[in-house]
Amino acid sequence: MNELEKLRHYRADITYFEESTDLCTLCPAIGASFYFDGGETAEGKQRLAECVDYYQQLFGKHLKAGLITDKNENAKNIQFSKKIPSPMEHFSKYSDDGCIEWVITGSPALEVASPYWVEAVTARKWEISVRQTKSFFQFSLPLSYAKEKKYLMTYSYLWFLN
Repeated sequence: MNELEKLRHYRADITYFEESTDLCTLCPAIGASFYFDGGETAEGKQRLAECVDYYQQLFGKHLKAGLITDKNENAKNIQFSKKIPSPMEHFSKYSDDGCIEWVITGSPALEVASPYWVEAVTARKWEISVRQTKSFFQFSLPLSYAKEKKYLMTYSYLWFLN
């Protein structure tokens, strides 16, 4: 029995439901984080948008809601009916000092846990010099992508995409 199979026995213990709402707020999944030098530049934003776009192509049918900032850095919660916004179009609108926050989840709201989740955040140019902040791309998938052969190739490809 491998480590992931051992975790299956504890799934009920590591999945948490909010009592007052009966919404899942913690669930097991696998995740990856990638940090980008130059994520504030047009080229860096393009690379981040490509990563998000590819994730959305693969798992878009599981994605239901998100939080996306506009050019004025106002966060807007979004529910998707059929079409998820294009990160390629959205990211290209920002200057080097604009911060993009793109969070998409497989749950009906950001407060609800989902094994499908993708996030990209770009650092502002001034933050890099003051705080050494990095832009990043993160995603998560159900545990089955790391243990079942039919999903392992997809997970491996996403891992090496960056």
